[in-house]
Amino acid sequence: MFLSIRRAKILLPFFGQRLGDYAHLARLDLSTFRDEMINAMVGAAIGAASSLFLLCFLCVAVLVTAWDTPYRTQVAWLICIAWCLLTGACIYLARRLMQGSSPFENIGAEIARDLSAIKNPEDYLHDEFPSASRAAEDDAGQPLDTGA
Repeated sequence: MFLSIRRAKILLPFFGQRLGDYAHLARLDLSTFRDEMINAMVGAAIGAASSLFLLCFLCVAVLVTAWDTPYRTQVAWLICIAWCLLTGACIYLARRLMQGSSPFENIGAEIARDLSAIKNPEDYLHDEFPSASRAAEDDAGQPLDTGA
């Protein structure tokens, strides 16, 4: 129990110092996640709408062409099967597009690096673990305002 209290006394000030960096990373992660989701949804909606219009007109043209032939029923069922296959492909594509990055991937990695640095401080001193400020600068292309 005393070991847990001692660890908390070490961790709390450390995370208190890094809170600004974590907040900046969380904001960057959320904006990246939002942009990815918006792009995926807009692209999927535009593609789906244009594909539906094209395929509807194509199906009507095929049915009109086959109307006076003995294959009218077979053509109608083939079109129905084609629509079922298309629906399955669209569901697969939509599920694949929805698999983006985790919204808090960067902040989770930074906290893991910080915990590793606390456990092995000699590795941290050799600059194996970059700071959140430097990671955020690399991501955003602009320096952080740390208030110091």
